[in-house]
Amino acid sequence: MKVRNQDLLSTKNQQINRNMSRLDQQLSILNKQQLAFQGRTPAYMRPSLIRPPRAMHKLEYKSDLTTLSAGATFLVKSFVANGLYDPDPAILSTSYAGFAWLSLAYYENLVQKSTVKWNVINNVDTPVTVAITFGFEQLDSTLSTWQQVRDAAENDFSTKPITLARPGEGGVERTIRASCALQDLLKKGVYQMSELYSGGNASNPTTLIYVNFLVWSTDGTTNLTAGITNDITLTATAEFYGPRRLIDTATQTLVNSSIVEDESDYYRLRFGSTLMKYPKILKENIRQDTNLLQKQI
Repeated sequence: MKVRNQDLLSTKNQQINRNMSRLDQQLSILNKQQLAFQGRTPAYMRPSLIRPPRAMHKLEYKSDLTTLSAGATFLVKSFVANGLYDPDPAILSTSYAGFAWLSLAYYENLVQKSTVKWNVINNVDTPVTVAITFGFEQLDSTLSTWQQVRDAAENDFSTKPITLARPGEGGVERTIRASCALQDLLKKGVYQMSELYSGGNASNPTTLIYVNFLVWSTDGTTNLTAGITNDITLTATAEFYGPRRLIDTATQTLVNSSIVEDESDYYRLRFGSTLMKYPKILKENIRQDTNLLQKQI
């Protein structure tokens, strides 16, 4: 019986030695990794990846559900397709969601593609026709006749005209979608290379491109007094570039993305005034795990 107990004890000691050997190897590897980490930022945490020199983002602007009406046979609503800072000329300073944050990180932006969704309901007691068109004119301030509105819908960057029935009949409501790669409005390469079409962190581009929403009575004689009920969603796919050098307003010092090692078990990644925690494994943690394992054995 004594011999058997000695054999079991010897087997347990061998298991403990093997486990300790494996733990020593793991500890050695972790120590090397920690030494390699000191003084430099991991590739996936580098500032160039947190805030790259150029970045593509998709932003959205939604108008409220409103009724538009006119004491004429037509009405027009215009938005700025390439202006993230101020897309609605009628309201001013109503930027896309997320633009305010991105404007802190970048000086400039260029809208590559504009996509719109228009939910529209006819309230007029006669059929009306609607269309969406992209171009360089703000049509809600330039068109003055029913015929001009009809003609404006007949360009290469418009949806086909769609007729909505009068209330009480089927087809009174429609959802219309349209999109435009804004560079297609100019000669190849001009849009990408010219600064005229780039917006700033607190301004629209110098040269504006508009998306216009057109409505006119189909018979050409009925005024749109009852108007239309509608809401509009603009989605911009935009490139942001020209990273800004951030200044801490409290200390008036330059702020860069950096690693701050001021906690025992975390690396703290600083971007401006934002801190993100990244856990790290220390020797003490491994020792605690080792002691616990020995007790369990």
